[in-house]
Amino acid sequence: MFEIIVPQFDWEENPSCADWFIRKLVADLSLAAQANELQLTIAESPTRWNPGLPRCGIAHKYNDEWFFQLQGGCIFRFSPTEEVDLRAGGVLLVPRNMPHQEIIHAAEGRPFANLVLILNETVVTFHLALSANRGPYMDVRRQVTLTSPAFYQGMTSALVHAGNQEIANRLLSVLFARIGLDLDEAFRGTAHNNIHHLARRAMNLIMEEERPPLLSVAEVAERIGCSPNYLSNIFRSSYSISLKEFLLTTRLERARDMLLDGSLNASEAAEQCGFRDASYFGRVFRKRYGCTPAHLRRA
Repeated sequence: MFEIIVPQFDWEENPSCADWFIRKLVADLSLAAQANELQLTIAESPTRWNPGLPRCGIAHKYNDEWFFQLQGGCIFRFSPTEEVDLRAGGVLLVPRNMPHQEIIHAAEGRPFANLVLILNETVVTFHLALSANRGPYMDVRRQVTLTSPAFYQGMTSALVHAGNQEIANRLLSVLFARIGLDLDEAFRGTAHNNIHHLARRAMNLIMEEERPPLLSVAEVAERIGCSPNYLSNIFRSSYSISLKEFLLTTRLERARDMLLDGSLNASEAAEQCGFRDASYFGRVFRKRYGCTPAHLRRA
């Protein structure tokens, strides 16, 4: 039977203890997966890809999100009639482009706690989320950047096609082993133990569905309230990628999703994502994805 207890202590005042315990949580999840105790759910909803329907919560629209429930529960609401109530031992994948609301609650006499893996093409982050001291909110603790986004994308694809819970648990044990190794690397030095709060604000701002999208480091810095050079430095230190490159990658990902959706042609997708020069858009798109925007739309 799955059982992990998250202790109550001051995570900010005891960073070394927090690092050790998060690493232990991942090791315990790996053991639970080896014992075939975890239950994988892949979120699906007919509201996906439909921009005409009302939002039901904050969306990490351009990321895949993995949720590993440690204790308590969390309701993931995708529409007024579609939701998943994740309990201890549950693993939920919310694929990119699925807006959702998260409602935390106590279950089996224990408060909410989960681990969250968020990934896109260039950045992978991992954090612990706990019940806040006041109200039905959550606190994010010890967010770190992990290496090798390609590995996590490949593992996500494998888990989506796992076929049954036994195979899923075997794959999850591999996933947790890799997360553990990446955490060991992140926790070795002090420089990457925490993501700077301004870098996190910039990341969240960029990942919101902006119309028009943010195009430059200067625009983001102005919204955050700091200098472009300072924000660029702390963003690279926090996420191991330049802010300029991340802005471009995010816009290309959004354009790719629009083309795959089939709702816009190449010129329209370029314009929606802030590419004023169609030739430049075609060049950077082909360099990133190995084909032209028009070819991807026809595929």
